[in-house]
Amino acid sequence: VSFCLFSLATLSIGFLFFPFFSLSKNFCGEAKRSKSKVRFLKQKFSIKTNSPSANLNKPHFYVLSKGLNSGKPLDAPCPNCFIITCKSEKLRDQLYWLCYGMWQSKAFHIYLRGSVIPFISIVEFRKALKEAFSKVEDDKVKFDKSVNSLQLLEQKQKQFYNSIQLIEEAKRIVMYRYIKRR
Repeated sequence: VSFCLFSLATLSIGFLFFPFFSLSKNFCGEAKRSKSKVRFLKQKFSIKTNSPSANLNKPHFYVLSKGLNSGKPLDAPCPNCFIITCKSEKLRDQLYWLCYGMWQSKAFHIYLRGSVIPFISIVEFRKALKEAFSKVEDDKVKFDKSVNSLQLLEQKQKQFYNSIQLIEEAKRIVMYRYIKRR
């Protein structure tokens, strides 16, 4: 009885093993397609660790790599950042807003390492950005609508911030006038 169970188990494992090869062809085919897509993306932009001595003549921006704000796009370099260089200004803006949206949605938090000062490795950052960029390439219209919404919200946030600063200044002036009278 135990021999029959053993041979039955071996047969069922064998049947499960052979379909693996047919599935592995699909996985390998997808891997080949994704590698060609990565090569295509590599031609459009590059991500490197920032070097102060770098000579930049292509459109570029910086991305913070350390701290809880890792992934935040910047216009000026800082000590702990990556630099993304692009082929065109349009692509630079598209990638900038993609990074901004990913940073706002905390999409980079799952890649953070380190216990005291969290950071994102350049390999993980490349992987996350290229994956997100390939999704953008698939549906540019929806992405453009999202970017327009983000830009409007950013503009409103700046207006509210300026209003709050004016209110704070008005409070100081009111109290200053009251104190100065005495």
